[in-house]
Amino acid sequence: MNFKENSNYKEFFKIYSNTPERVIFFVGAGLSVPLFPNWSGFLKELINELENKDRLSYDKKELIDKIDNGESFLDIADYCAETLGKSEYREIIERTFDKEIDENEIPKAYAKLLTLPLKAILTTNYDRIPDIGSKGKLSCYTNLNISEGLKALEKGKRIVIKIHGDVTNQSSIVLTRDDYKEIIHNNPKVQTALRSIFSTSTVCFIGFGLNDPHLDLIIDSLNTINDGKSIVHYAFLKSKSLFELRTIEKRLGIRIIPYVPTDDLHLEVLEFINSLDCNSLNKETNINTSLSINEILKQITNTLESELNLFSYNIKYNESKQNLTIDYFTRASTQYENQREIIKLLKLSYYKSKDIKTIKLNCFIKTGLIIEYVKFSPIILTIICKYESLDDFIMNKLTENEFWNQLTFFQPFMVGNIHFTNRKVGFPLINI
Repeated sequence: MNFKENSNYKEFFKIYSNTPERVIFFVGAGLSVPLFPNWSGFLKELINELENKDRLSYDKKELIDKIDNGESFLDIADYCAETLGKSEYREIIERTFDKEIDENEIPKAYAKLLTLPLKAILTTNYDRIPDIGSKGKLSCYTNLNISEGLKALEKGKRIVIKIHGDVTNQSSIVLTRDDYKEIIHNNPKVQTALRSIFSTSTVCFIGFGLNDPHLDLIIDSLNTINDGKSIVHYAFLKSKSLFELRTIEKRLGIRIIPYVPTDDLHLEVLEFINSLDCNSLNKETNINTSLSINEILKQITNTLESELNLFSYNIKYNESKQNLTIDYFTRASTQYENQREIIKLLKLSYYKSKDIKTIKLNCFIKTGLIIEYVKFSPIILTIICKYESLDDFIMNKLTENEFWNQLTFFQPFMVGNIHFTNRKVGFPLINI
């Protein structure tokens, strides 16, 4: 079966084609091949290095066979790193991945991905492909300055986060279990950034193999971060059978878009990325990707729950006024958090539609325990957003500040207002 017939693909395609700014691609080593080695190829280089230095303590064939069978990747990495020593194995990483490349050398699938409208790229790769291939359009960060990357992302900038480090900065490199534990798992800034990204965005893993330990480690970390809460993400992975597909989904907790490679080049990966180029697709097949109002309401409902973990809300649509209203209980404790929440809600509520002219957000605050009825919870703020302005913001025609200045804010009558009228108020955007 072609991957385009898979229900998970159709689901992901709808999300991406309508709101590409909501999607983050998590890139594995497979997308950098053959310009740079994949995970198994690099481990074989480390083994050859040990053999050349006459420091290989185990049978080489046994280690190579384990790698070819997708076994013991991290155990072999730990052994090689421990035997070589931190400075030496990181020098090998630098020698392998820090080489001058021309943009024409970048693998086609990766090059195509960098041309798509996207929110951000996360990657476990050390190489400089995104720096060179994006021609400066994507700002690159590592695990060492991930907080700065997150702030740039919140301001609408397009970024790359090299979660396992950059070849030009040895102190950021993650290879062994100890590296992962020290730099990723026990780093509060990295954990906070990952929690934010994976709870507000749809993540699509691409370029990872079935036995890639990086994928397992990341998913395990996310399950710990999210306390077992199910958040919908996707992975474009090679799969051999329905049983294997079910096993992977159950183990990783993400939805798999499976493909069967026709050869070692995995041209299906390029086909998948090309399929997300909505402009080309619509020209070729004349497909209208716009959704009906009922479909949009359903999508927003799923998104608020699966991606924002928001469960106290109500959505309604006024056909005569072409107005979409969302009543919700804020989880913010500061003005800054409230503003970030408003922007995220508006972004997640955006779908290409001619049936919506305005979006109205009614921000409620929950009452204390003494008052038990939700109907007594006061509205603290009403936000009116013109859909045209939101469209311009999504398409990067407006900066975040410009977009914010086009929103209208009202303080409802029940908050200290004896005249029982909505009062227009100022709510300047706070930038940190």
